[in-house]
Amino acid sequence: MLTRLFKILYSTLLLGCLTIPAKGQIAYAPTALEGANWVQINTRASGSENYGFVQRLEGDTVVGNYTYKKLYRYRMYHDWWNIFDTDSPAPPYYVAQERKLVALLWDDVAGKRVLGRYWTLADTFSSDTLLHDYSLVEGDIMQGAFFKPEASPIEIYSITEEERWGQIRRVIEGDREYIEGVGSLNYGPQSGGLRYRTQDGVTLVLDYCVGELSDCNINVVIPEATPYQPLAVENANWVVWDNQPEGLLTGHRIMSIRGDTMVEGNMYKKLFRRQYLPVNPDYPYPNDVPPYSTSGPTKLWALLRDDTLRQRVYARLIDPDFATAYPGEILLYDFTLAAGDSLPFDSRCNTGGIDLVRWVEYGGALRKYQVINRDVMVSGIGRLRGRFAGVVNLDADCESPIIRAYVANYCVGDDADCGITRPNAVSAIFPNHEISLFPNPVRDQLLIRATPAFLHPVTLTLHNGRGQVLRKDLLTGHQSFDLSTYPAGLYYVALTDQHRTVTHKVVKQ
Repeated sequence: MLTRLFKILYSTLLLGCLTIPAKGQIAYAPTALEGANWVQINTRASGSENYGFVQRLEGDTVVGNYTYKKLYRYRMYHDWWNIFDTDSPAPPYYVAQERKLVALLWDDVAGKRVLGRYWTLADTFSSDTLLHDYSLVEGDIMQGAFFKPEASPIEIYSITEEERWGQIRRVIEGDREYIEGVGSLNYGPQSGGLRYRTQDGVTLVLDYCVGELSDCNINVVIPEATPYQPLAVENANWVVWDNQPEGLLTGHRIMSIRGDTMVEGNMYKKLFRRQYLPVNPDYPYPNDVPPYSTSGPTKLWALLRDDTLRQRVYARLIDPDFATAYPGEILLYDFTLAAGDSLPFDSRCNTGGIDLVRWVEYGGALRKYQVINRDVMVSGIGRLRGRFAGVVNLDADCESPIIRAYVANYCVGDDADCGITRPNAVSAIFPNHEISLFPNPVRDQLLIRATPAFLHPVTLTLHNGRGQVLRKDLLTGHQSFDLSTYPAGLYYVALTDQHRTVTHKVVKQ
Protein backbone atom coordinates (compact mmCIF):
# COMPACT_ATOMS: atom_id res chain seq x y z
CA MET A 1 0.00 0.00 0.00
CA LEU A 2 2.79 2.42 0.94
CA THR A 3 4.70 1.54 -2.25
CA ARG A 4 1.66 2.29 -4.38
CA LEU A 5 1.07 5.61 -2.56
CA PHE A 6 4.72 6.53 -3.06
CA LYS A 7 4.43 5.84 -6.82
CA ILE A 8 1.32 8.05 -7.06
CA LEU A 9 3.01 10.90 -5.21
CA TYR A 10 6.18 10.54 -7.31
CA SER A 11 4.18 10.55 -10.54
CA THR A 12 2.25 13.65 -9.42
CA LEU A 13 5.43 15.54 -8.54
CA LEU A 14 7.10 14.50 -11.80
CA LEU A 15 4.07 15.61 -13.79
CA GLY A 16 4.06 18.94 -11.92
CA CYS A 17 7.73 19.45 -12.72
CA LEU A 18 7.17 18.65 -16.37
CA THR A 19 4.36 21.22 -16.62
CA ILE A 20 6.43 24.09 -15.23
CA PRO A 21 7.65 26.01 -18.29
CA ALA A 22 11.36 26.59 -18.61
CA LYS A 23 12.61 30.11 -19.08
CA GLY A 24 11.92 31.29 -22.60
CA GLN A 25 9.22 28.65 -23.12
CA ILE A 26 6.19 30.24 -21.46
CA ALA A 27 3.06 30.26 -23.57
CA TYR A 28 2.22 33.47 -25.40
CA ALA A 29 -0.19 35.62 -23.37
CA PRO A 30 -2.67 37.33 -25.71
CA THR A 31 -3.69 40.96 -25.21
CA ALA A 32 -7.00 40.97 -27.11
CA LEU A 33 -9.02 39.12 -24.46
CA GLU A 34 -12.74 39.53 -23.94
CA GLY A 35 -13.34 41.47 -20.73
CA ALA A 36 -9.78 42.81 -20.34
CA ASN A 37 -9.71 46.12 -18.45
CA TRP A 38 -6.95 48.73 -18.12
CA VAL A 39 -7.22 51.47 -15.49
CA GLN A 40 -5.16 54.41 -16.72
CA ILE A 41 -4.41 57.97 -15.66
CA ASN A 42 -2.89 60.89 -17.54
CA THR A 43 -0.65 63.03 -15.34
CA ARG A 44 -0.34 66.03 -17.67
CA ALA A 45 -3.74 66.08 -19.21
CA SER A 46 -5.58 68.51 -21.44
CA GLY A 47 -8.62 67.51 -23.40
CA SER A 48 -12.05 66.05 -22.95
CA GLU A 49 -10.90 62.43 -22.58
CA ASN A 50 -7.93 62.83 -20.29
CA TYR A 51 -7.17 62.65 -16.56
CA GLY A 52 -8.43 59.12 -15.87
CA PHE A 53 -10.12 56.40 -17.88
CA VAL A 54 -10.78 52.69 -18.11
CA GLN A 55 -10.20 50.91 -21.41
CA ARG A 56 -12.12 47.68 -21.89
CA LEU A 57 -12.24 45.00 -24.60
CA GLU A 58 -15.76 43.86 -25.29
CA GLY A 59 -17.26 42.26 -28.40
CA ASP A 60 -15.92 41.37 -31.85
CA THR A 61 -15.98 42.80 -35.35
CA VAL A 62 -14.58 41.53 -38.64
CA VAL A 63 -12.47 43.78 -40.86
CA GLY A 64 -10.92 42.19 -43.93
CA ASN A 65 -9.57 38.79 -43.01
CA TYR A 66 -9.28 39.34 -39.25
CA THR A 67 -11.60 39.29 -36.24
CA TYR A 68 -10.88 42.21 -33.92
CA LYS A 69 -11.77 42.91 -30.32
CA LYS A 70 -13.45 46.26 -29.75
CA LEU A 71 -11.62 48.55 -27.33
CA TYR A 72 -13.89 51.01 -25.50
CA ARG A 73 -12.94 53.93 -23.29
CA TYR A 74 -14.87 54.92 -20.16
CA ARG A 75 -14.15 58.25 -18.46
CA MET A 76 -13.09 57.61 -14.88
CA TYR A 77 -14.29 59.76 -12.00
CA HIS A 78 -11.59 60.61 -9.48
CA ASP A 79 -10.02 63.56 -7.74
CA TRP A 80 -7.92 64.95 -10.58
CA TRP A 81 -6.20 67.38 -8.24
CA ASN A 82 -4.17 64.35 -7.14
CA ILE A 83 -3.11 63.39 -10.65
CA PHE A 84 0.56 63.40 -9.70
CA ASP A 85 -0.09 60.76 -7.02
CA THR A 86 0.08 57.52 -8.98
CA ASP A 87 -1.35 55.62 -6.00
CA SER A 88 -4.56 57.53 -6.58
CA PRO A 89 -7.15 56.63 -7.58
CA ALA A 90 -7.37 53.30 -5.81
CA PRO A 91 -10.11 50.68 -6.15
CA PRO A 92 -13.02 50.78 -6.28
CA TYR A 93 -12.86 52.78 -9.52
CA TYR A 94 -15.84 54.79 -10.73
CA VAL A 95 -16.58 55.41 -14.40
CA ALA A 96 -19.23 57.28 -16.39
CA GLN A 97 -22.01 55.39 -18.13
CA GLU A 98 -20.98 56.64 -21.57
CA ARG A 99 -18.28 54.77 -23.46
CA LYS A 100 -16.49 55.44 -26.74
CA LEU A 101 -15.06 52.97 -29.27
CA VAL A 102 -11.40 54.00 -29.61
CA ALA A 103 -9.61 51.08 -31.32
CA LEU A 104 -9.75 47.53 -32.64
CA LEU A 105 -7.17 44.96 -31.47
CA TRP A 106 -6.13 41.47 -32.56
CA ASP A 107 -3.32 39.08 -31.66
CA ASP A 108 -1.01 37.44 -34.17
CA VAL A 109 -0.46 34.51 -31.82
CA ALA A 110 1.97 32.69 -34.12
CA GLY A 111 4.07 35.83 -34.55
CA LYS A 112 3.66 36.91 -30.91
CA ARG A 113 2.55 40.37 -31.97
CA VAL A 114 -0.37 42.71 -31.20
CA LEU A 115 -1.87 44.80 -33.99
CA GLY A 116 -4.60 47.40 -33.90
CA ARG A 117 -6.60 49.99 -35.76
CA TYR A 118 -6.95 53.46 -34.20
CA TRP A 119 -9.99 55.70 -34.23
CA THR A 120 -8.75 58.79 -36.06
CA LEU A 121 -9.59 62.48 -36.06
CA ALA A 122 -11.64 61.86 -39.18
CA ASP A 123 -13.85 59.43 -37.20
CA THR A 124 -12.59 56.44 -39.15
CA PHE A 125 -10.27 53.57 -38.27
CA SER A 126 -6.68 53.58 -39.44
CA SER A 127 -5.06 50.63 -41.17
CA ASP A 128 -3.44 47.93 -39.05
CA THR A 129 -0.61 49.25 -36.88
CA LEU A 130 1.95 47.12 -35.05
CA LEU A 131 1.52 47.87 -31.36
CA HIS A 132 3.67 45.31 -29.58
CA ASP A 133 6.13 42.62 -30.74
CA TYR A 134 6.99 39.96 -28.16
CA SER A 135 9.03 37.80 -30.53
CA LEU A 136 12.01 40.11 -30.21
CA VAL A 137 15.25 39.28 -28.43
CA GLU A 138 17.78 41.52 -26.74
CA GLY A 139 19.46 43.84 -29.19
CA ASP A 140 16.53 43.83 -31.68
CA ILE A 141 14.86 47.01 -32.81
CA MET A 142 11.12 47.41 -32.27
CA GLN A 143 9.86 49.12 -35.42
CA GLY A 144 6.32 49.70 -34.17
CA ALA A 145 4.80 50.15 -30.73
CA PHE A 146 5.95 53.67 -30.09
CA PHE A 147 3.86 56.71 -29.39
CA LYS A 148 4.46 58.93 -32.38
CA PRO A 149 5.08 57.68 -35.95
CA GLU A 150 8.02 60.06 -36.28
CA ALA A 151 9.67 58.76 -33.10
CA SER A 152 12.86 56.70 -33.28
CA PRO A 153 12.58 52.88 -33.21
CA ILE A 154 13.07 51.32 -29.78
CA GLU A 155 16.07 49.13 -29.03
CA ILE A 156 15.38 46.13 -26.77
CA TYR A 157 18.00 45.85 -24.04
CA SER A 158 16.35 43.54 -21.50
CA ILE A 159 13.90 40.61 -21.62
CA THR A 160 12.80 38.90 -18.41
CA GLU A 161 9.97 36.64 -17.24
CA GLU A 162 8.16 37.90 -14.18
CA GLU A 163 4.86 37.41 -12.38
CA ARG A 164 2.61 40.31 -13.25
CA TRP A 165 -1.11 40.39 -12.42
CA GLY A 166 -1.20 36.75 -11.39
CA GLN A 167 0.63 35.25 -14.38
CA ILE A 168 4.22 34.69 -15.52
CA ARG A 169 4.66 37.11 -18.40
CA ARG A 170 7.42 38.18 -20.74
CA VAL A 171 8.67 41.67 -19.88
CA ILE A 172 10.50 43.63 -22.57
CA GLU A 173 12.38 46.79 -21.69
CA GLY A 174 13.53 49.37 -24.16
CA ASP A 175 12.83 53.05 -23.81
CA ARG A 176 9.63 51.82 -22.21
CA GLU A 177 8.45 48.65 -20.49
CA TYR A 178 6.12 46.26 -22.33
CA ILE A 179 4.39 43.36 -20.58
CA GLU A 180 3.09 40.52 -22.71
CA GLY A 181 -0.68 40.28 -22.50
CA VAL A 182 -0.97 43.72 -20.89
CA GLY A 183 0.87 46.13 -23.16
CA SER A 184 2.92 49.13 -22.15
CA LEU A 185 2.72 50.29 -18.57
CA ASN A 186 2.99 53.79 -20.00
CA TYR A 187 0.14 53.36 -22.44
CA GLY A 188 -1.76 50.13 -21.85
CA PRO A 189 -3.19 48.08 -24.71
CA GLN A 190 -2.48 50.74 -27.35
CA SER A 191 0.95 52.08 -28.16
CA GLY A 192 0.03 55.62 -27.25
CA GLY A 193 -3.63 55.81 -26.51
CA LEU A 194 -5.29 58.38 -28.74
CA ARG A 195 -2.35 60.23 -30.22
CA TYR A 196 -4.15 63.53 -30.56
CA ARG A 197 -5.51 63.40 -27.02
CA THR A 198 -2.46 62.64 -24.90
CA GLN A 199 1.10 63.80 -24.44
CA ASP A 200 4.17 61.61 -24.61
CA GLY A 201 5.35 59.85 -21.47
CA VAL A 202 2.50 60.67 -19.12
CA THR A 203 -0.22 58.01 -19.43
CA LEU A 204 0.21 55.39 -16.71
CA VAL A 205 -1.46 51.99 -16.25
CA LEU A 206 -2.53 51.70 -12.61
CA ASP A 207 -4.38 48.40 -12.76
CA TYR A 208 -5.17 45.51 -15.11
CA CYS A 209 -7.92 42.91 -14.72
CA VAL A 210 -9.86 40.45 -16.89
CA GLY A 211 -13.51 40.06 -15.98
CA GLU A 212 -16.76 41.91 -15.66
CA LEU A 213 -16.48 45.54 -14.56
CA SER A 214 -17.85 44.71 -11.12
CA ASP A 215 -15.40 41.80 -10.76
CA CYS A 216 -12.54 44.24 -11.37
CA ASN A 217 -13.68 46.82 -8.78
CA ILE A 218 -14.96 49.12 -11.54
CA ASN A 219 -18.35 50.65 -10.82
CA VAL A 220 -20.51 52.49 -13.35
CA VAL A 221 -21.92 55.69 -11.88
CA ILE A 222 -25.64 56.21 -12.54
CA PRO A 223 -26.20 59.86 -11.52
CA GLU A 224 -29.93 59.59 -10.96
CA ALA A 225 -29.43 56.58 -8.69
CA THR A 226 -26.58 58.13 -6.65
CA PRO A 227 -27.83 59.59 -3.35
CA TYR A 228 -27.21 63.23 -2.51
CA GLN A 229 -24.70 63.73 0.30
CA PRO A 230 -25.86 66.43 2.75
CA LEU A 231 -23.37 69.05 3.92
CA ALA A 232 -25.02 70.34 7.10
CA VAL A 233 -24.27 67.26 9.22
CA GLU A 234 -23.95 67.31 13.00
CA ASN A 235 -20.33 66.95 14.19
CA ALA A 236 -18.86 67.54 10.70
CA ASN A 237 -15.35 69.02 10.85
CA TRP A 238 -13.20 70.63 8.17
CA VAL A 239 -9.47 71.12 8.79
CA VAL A 240 -8.41 73.92 6.42
CA TRP A 241 -4.81 74.78 5.66
CA ASP A 242 -4.41 78.30 4.23
CA ASN A 243 -1.01 79.92 3.70
CA GLN A 244 -2.38 83.42 3.22
CA PRO A 245 -1.55 85.87 6.01
CA GLU A 246 -3.86 85.49 8.97
CA GLY A 247 -6.69 87.98 8.84
CA LEU A 248 -10.42 88.19 9.19
CA LEU A 249 -11.12 85.74 6.39
CA THR A 250 -7.94 83.74 5.92
CA GLY A 251 -5.49 81.66 7.93
CA HIS A 252 -5.46 78.04 9.06
CA ARG A 253 -8.82 77.09 10.53
CA ILE A 254 -11.06 74.29 11.74
CA MET A 255 -14.72 74.62 10.80
CA SER A 256 -17.17 72.53 12.85
CA ILE A 257 -20.93 71.99 12.90
CA ARG A 258 -22.39 71.82 16.40
CA GLY A 259 -26.07 72.22 17.26
CA ASP A 260 -29.25 73.61 15.66
CA THR A 261 -31.25 76.79 15.55
CA MET A 262 -34.53 77.90 13.97
CA VAL A 263 -34.75 81.03 11.81
CA GLU A 264 -37.92 82.13 9.99
CA GLY A 265 -39.39 78.66 10.09
CA ASN A 266 -36.27 76.86 8.77
CA MET A 267 -33.98 74.64 10.85
CA TYR A 268 -30.26 75.39 10.46
CA LYS A 269 -27.05 73.80 11.66
CA LYS A 270 -24.53 76.07 13.41
CA LEU A 271 -21.11 76.36 11.76
CA PHE A 272 -18.27 77.44 14.07
CA ARG A 273 -14.72 78.53 13.25
CA ARG A 274 -11.61 77.85 15.32
CA GLN A 275 -7.95 78.63 14.67
CA TYR A 276 -5.88 75.67 13.50
CA LEU A 277 -2.21 75.38 14.47
CA PRO A 278 -0.53 73.01 11.97
CA VAL A 279 2.55 71.04 12.98
CA ASN A 280 4.62 72.69 10.22
CA PRO A 281 2.92 76.04 9.46
CA ASP A 282 5.55 76.98 6.85
CA TYR A 283 5.32 73.68 4.98
CA PRO A 284 3.89 74.25 1.47
CA TYR A 285 1.27 71.48 1.78
CA PRO A 286 -1.31 70.77 4.47
CA ASN A 287 -0.76 68.48 7.41
CA ASP A 288 -3.51 65.98 6.55
CA VAL A 289 -3.21 63.59 9.48
CA PRO A 290 -4.18 64.08 13.13
CA PRO A 291 -3.61 65.35 15.71
CA TYR A 292 -4.86 68.86 14.83
CA SER A 293 -4.18 71.50 17.45
CA THR A 294 -6.71 74.32 17.82
CA SER A 295 -6.71 77.46 19.96
CA GLY A 296 -8.50 80.73 20.45
CA PRO A 297 -12.20 81.36 20.88
CA THR A 298 -14.83 79.38 19.00
CA LYS A 299 -16.71 81.81 16.78
CA LEU A 300 -20.15 81.25 15.27
CA TRP A 301 -19.51 81.74 11.57
CA ALA A 302 -22.68 80.81 9.67
CA LEU A 303 -25.92 78.85 9.68
CA LEU A 304 -26.34 76.08 7.10
CA ARG A 305 -29.19 73.94 5.82
CA ASP A 306 -29.60 71.33 3.08
CA ASP A 307 -32.46 71.06 0.62
CA THR A 308 -31.79 67.39 -0.11
CA LEU A 309 -34.54 67.06 -2.72
CA ARG A 310 -33.15 69.94 -4.81
CA GLN A 311 -29.50 69.13 -3.88
CA ARG A 312 -28.83 72.64 -2.64
CA VAL A 313 -27.12 74.17 0.39
CA TYR A 314 -28.31 77.47 1.89
CA ALA A 315 -26.50 79.71 4.38
CA ARG A 316 -27.08 82.65 6.67
CA LEU A 317 -23.90 84.55 7.50
CA ILE A 318 -23.41 85.56 11.14
CA ASP A 319 -20.24 87.66 11.11
CA PRO A 320 -21.35 91.35 11.03
CA ASP A 321 -19.23 92.17 7.98
CA PHE A 322 -20.65 89.20 6.07
CA ALA A 323 -24.20 89.73 7.27
CA THR A 324 -24.12 93.31 5.99
CA ALA A 325 -22.73 92.34 2.59
CA TYR A 326 -24.92 89.25 2.21
CA PRO A 327 -28.12 89.74 4.19
CA GLY A 328 -30.73 87.05 4.59
CA GLU A 329 -30.44 83.52 3.25
CA ILE A 330 -28.12 82.87 0.30
CA LEU A 331 -27.90 79.88 -2.00
CA LEU A 332 -24.39 78.59 -1.44
CA TYR A 333 -24.23 75.42 -3.60
CA ASP A 334 -26.36 73.78 -6.25
CA PHE A 335 -25.15 70.30 -7.11
CA THR A 336 -27.70 69.78 -9.86
CA LEU A 337 -25.70 72.14 -12.09
CA ALA A 338 -23.85 70.80 -15.12
CA ALA A 339 -20.76 72.00 -16.97
CA GLY A 340 -21.41 75.43 -18.47
CA ASP A 341 -24.06 76.40 -15.91
CA SER A 342 -23.50 79.50 -13.77
CA LEU A 343 -23.17 79.39 -10.02
CA PRO A 344 -26.29 80.62 -8.23
CA PHE A 345 -24.22 82.53 -5.70
CA ASP A 346 -21.43 84.39 -7.46
CA SER A 347 -18.73 85.31 -4.95
CA ARG A 348 -16.25 88.03 -5.73
CA CYS A 349 -13.63 85.85 -7.45
CA ASN A 350 -15.88 83.41 -9.30
CA THR A 351 -17.03 84.46 -12.74
CA GLY A 352 -18.32 82.41 -15.65
CA GLY A 353 -19.79 78.94 -15.61
CA ILE A 354 -18.85 75.58 -14.14
CA ASP A 355 -15.93 74.10 -16.08
CA LEU A 356 -16.21 70.43 -15.16
CA VAL A 357 -18.60 68.04 -13.41
CA ARG A 358 -17.49 64.59 -12.28
CA TRP A 359 -17.83 62.21 -9.35
CA VAL A 360 -15.30 61.30 -6.69
CA GLU A 361 -15.17 59.02 -3.67
CA TYR A 362 -14.27 61.21 -0.73
CA GLY A 363 -14.94 60.90 2.97
CA GLY A 364 -16.32 57.39 2.53
CA ALA A 365 -19.04 58.31 0.02
CA LEU A 366 -19.47 58.86 -3.72
CA ARG A 367 -19.93 62.59 -4.26
CA LYS A 368 -20.56 65.01 -7.11
CA TYR A 369 -17.58 67.17 -7.99
CA GLN A 370 -17.78 70.61 -9.66
CA VAL A 371 -14.88 72.77 -10.81
CA ILE A 372 -14.98 76.49 -11.55
CA ASN A 373 -11.99 78.81 -11.94
CA ARG A 374 -9.69 76.21 -10.32
CA ASP A 375 -11.98 75.97 -7.27
CA VAL A 376 -13.36 72.55 -6.41
CA MET A 377 -16.79 71.94 -4.87
CA VAL A 378 -17.83 68.51 -3.59
CA SER A 379 -21.33 67.55 -2.49
CA GLY A 380 -21.58 67.05 1.24
CA ILE A 381 -18.25 68.81 1.86
CA GLY A 382 -18.30 72.13 0.06
CA ARG A 383 -15.16 73.76 -1.31
CA LEU A 384 -12.47 71.12 -1.19
CA ARG A 385 -9.79 73.34 -2.67
CA GLY A 386 -9.67 76.88 -3.86
CA ARG A 387 -9.57 80.42 -2.60
CA PHE A 388 -12.61 79.83 -0.38
CA ALA A 389 -11.83 76.34 0.91
CA GLY A 390 -13.73 75.14 3.93
CA VAL A 391 -17.52 75.22 3.45
CA VAL A 392 -17.96 78.99 3.24
CA ASN A 393 -15.28 81.68 3.15
CA LEU A 394 -16.33 84.59 1.02
CA ASP A 395 -13.28 86.74 0.50
CA ALA A 396 -9.65 86.19 -0.50
CA ASP A 397 -6.89 87.39 -2.81
CA CYS A 398 -8.60 87.04 -6.16
CA GLU A 399 -5.62 88.32 -8.13
CA SER A 400 -3.28 85.56 -7.02
CA PRO A 401 -3.05 82.61 -9.47
CA ILE A 402 -1.98 80.34 -6.61
CA ILE A 403 -4.65 78.28 -4.91
CA ARG A 404 -3.69 78.85 -1.33
CA ALA A 405 -6.35 77.04 0.69
CA TYR A 406 -6.99 73.31 1.03
CA VAL A 407 -9.30 71.13 3.05
CA ALA A 408 -6.60 69.01 4.66
CA ASN A 409 -9.11 66.64 6.24
CA TYR A 410 -12.83 66.08 6.64
CA CYS A 411 -14.21 64.08 9.53
CA VAL A 412 -17.59 63.51 11.17
CA GLY A 413 -17.30 63.01 14.93
CA ASP A 414 -16.43 64.81 18.11
CA ASP A 415 -13.00 66.35 18.63
CA ALA A 416 -11.55 63.21 20.18
CA ASP A 417 -12.78 61.05 17.28
CA CYS A 418 -11.29 63.43 14.69
CA GLY A 419 -7.97 64.01 16.46
CA ILE A 420 -8.68 67.68 17.23
CA THR A 421 -6.88 68.78 20.39
CA ARG A 422 -6.25 71.91 22.36
CA PRO A 423 -2.70 73.37 22.35
CA ASN A 424 -0.07 71.54 24.29
CA ALA A 425 -0.54 73.58 27.46
CA VAL A 426 0.02 70.83 30.02
CA SER A 427 -0.48 73.15 32.96
CA ALA A 428 -3.94 74.16 31.70
CA ILE A 429 -5.10 70.57 31.22
CA PHE A 430 -3.28 68.90 34.13
CA PRO A 431 -2.65 71.81 36.55
CA ASN A 432 -1.69 69.56 39.47
CA HIS A 433 0.79 67.39 37.60
CA GLU A 434 4.16 67.71 35.96
CA ILE A 435 4.54 65.45 32.91
CA SER A 436 7.84 64.69 31.18
CA LEU A 437 8.90 62.53 28.22
CA PHE A 438 12.55 61.54 27.95
CA PRO A 439 14.87 61.05 26.24
CA ASN A 440 13.66 63.09 23.26
CA PRO A 441 15.01 62.37 20.64
CA VAL A 442 14.83 58.70 21.59
CA ARG A 443 16.44 55.55 20.21
CA ASP A 444 14.83 52.72 22.20
CA GLN A 445 12.78 53.26 25.38
CA LEU A 446 10.65 56.39 25.74
CA LEU A 447 9.83 57.07 29.38
CA ILE A 448 6.69 59.00 30.37
CA ARG A 449 6.52 60.26 33.94
CA ALA A 450 3.69 62.03 35.79
CA THR A 451 4.44 63.67 39.13
CA PRO A 452 2.53 63.05 41.31
CA ALA A 453 0.90 59.87 40.02
CA PHE A 454 -2.62 60.16 38.57
CA LEU A 455 -5.45 58.96 40.79
CA HIS A 456 -7.84 58.68 37.82
CA PRO A 457 -7.45 57.03 34.38
CA VAL A 458 -5.40 58.89 31.78
CA THR A 459 -5.11 57.29 28.34
CA LEU A 460 -1.69 57.29 26.72
CA THR A 461 -1.75 56.93 22.90
CA LEU A 462 1.20 56.65 20.53
CA HIS A 463 0.63 57.86 16.94
CA ASN A 464 2.99 57.68 13.99
CA GLY A 465 3.53 60.63 11.65
CA ARG A 466 0.45 59.65 9.61
CA GLY A 467 -1.78 59.74 12.65
CA GLN A 468 -2.18 55.96 12.92
CA VAL A 469 -2.54 54.59 16.45
CA LEU A 470 0.39 52.31 17.26
CA ARG A 471 -0.26 51.68 20.94
CA LYS A 472 -2.63 52.58 23.76
CA ASP A 473 -2.15 52.26 27.51
CA LEU A 474 -3.18 53.79 30.82
CA LEU A 475 -0.77 56.19 32.51
CA THR A 476 -0.61 56.27 36.29
CA GLY A 477 2.80 57.45 37.42
CA HIS A 478 5.48 56.01 35.16
CA GLN A 479 5.19 54.33 31.78
CA SER A 480 7.51 53.40 28.90
CA PHE A 481 7.07 52.78 25.17
CA ASP A 482 9.53 50.57 23.34
CA LEU A 483 10.26 52.38 20.03
CA SER A 484 13.24 50.26 19.04
CA THR A 485 11.34 48.43 16.29
CA TYR A 486 9.80 51.56 14.79
CA PRO A 487 11.45 53.46 11.92
CA ALA A 488 13.09 56.82 12.51
CA GLY A 489 10.80 59.81 12.21
CA LEU A 490 8.26 62.01 13.99
CA TYR A 491 5.77 60.48 16.45
CA TYR A 492 3.10 61.87 18.75
CA VAL A 493 2.21 60.90 22.30
CA ALA A 494 -1.30 62.01 23.31
CA LEU A 495 -2.50 62.05 26.94
CA THR A 496 -6.28 62.13 27.28
CA ASP A 497 -8.16 62.90 30.49
CA GLN A 498 -11.89 62.45 29.77
CA HIS A 499 -12.33 64.83 26.78
CA ARG A 500 -9.15 66.84 27.37
CA THR A 501 -6.04 65.97 25.36
CA VAL A 502 -2.47 67.18 25.34
CA THR A 503 -0.09 66.07 22.57
CA HIS A 504 3.71 65.86 22.59
CA LYS A 505 6.03 65.45 19.62
CA VAL A 506 8.67 62.73 19.89
CA VAL A 507 11.57 62.26 17.48
CA LYS A 508 12.72 58.67 16.95
CA GLN A 509 16.36 58.42 15.85
